[in-house]
Amino acid sequence: MVIVLAWSSSHTLADTAGEYISQGRNEMFDGTLSGLRMAFQTFDDGLNDPCCIDCSESRELVFLHALTHTIMLVIRDDGESVDSLCELAREFGIEVQGDSLLPFLLELRLLLNDQDSYEIPPDAPDSDAIRAILDNTTIPELESI
Repeated sequence: MVIVLAWSSSHTLADTAGEYISQGRNEMFDGTLSGLRMAFQTFDDGLNDPCCIDCSESRELVFLHALTHTIMLVIRDDGESVDSLCELAREFGIEVQGDSLLPFLLELRLLLNDQDSYEIPPDAPDSDAIRAILDNTTIPELESI
């Protein structure tokens, strides 16, 4: 008896562009931030899957990947370098609470001072640091889309 195990870094199990698109659309429209993040990963997996013959030629898959990649510039939250609006806001003491995209369920948490007013934290990035983030991360990523 021979047992073969294969490990894939991809979380998506699909064989065709249509399967990647179907799964990614389901994730994309589930009404959550995490769903949008998973949809981007699904579309990215499809475009990088060497076994998927029609993925690189699928205009819909390429479009959905570009769309979700653009959305990731706002909602990415991977705990690594600051490379999204969500992560930059955290540097200013503003955090998104919850996962739902419905406006009345998505909350922002602000750090308030003793007078219940918002103050920019002393360790927040200054304009030069923000410009460096834009120049070194955001603009190159936008150009790659």
